[in-house]
Amino acid sequence: MRYNQGKEKRKIKRIYKEVNFTRSFWFFWFKVLLEDMLEKDIVAAILRHLRGKPRCFAWKTHGGMYGTAGIPDIVACIDGRFYGFEVKQPSGKLTRLQEITLKKIEDAGGRALKVTSVEEVEAAISEGGFL
Repeated sequence: MRYNQGKEKRKIKRIYKEVNFTRSFWFFWFKVLLEDMLEKDIVAAILRHLRGKPRCFAWKTHGGMYGTAGIPDIVACIDGRFYGFEVKQPSGKLTRLQEITLKKIEDAGGRALKVTSVEEVEAAISEGGFL
């Protein structure tokens, strides 16, 4: 074994460790970014999903000075049934006004719930829950 050969092996091992660290570092951050999607990104994904469904009319409600406070983020009519989806991040909580509004929609015969993903919306639609 040559004298330099040992140094080269150590150098290769160090580079390999750096590459593995970098790869795992970026994978970690990509996973964090997926878990912490912004609410607007979740809303956009849900609207894309709903607009692709047959017999579905859905829109995003925009709050503001002239809007009604507490109305769900997404309102939809699917197969003649009324749905209100309040979109939150997984760690998000409903305000008291949102809770009251969702209860009023449920009492009126519609379906209203807090969702954090497209999968939860699809589960709510397939589950139904209407009398």
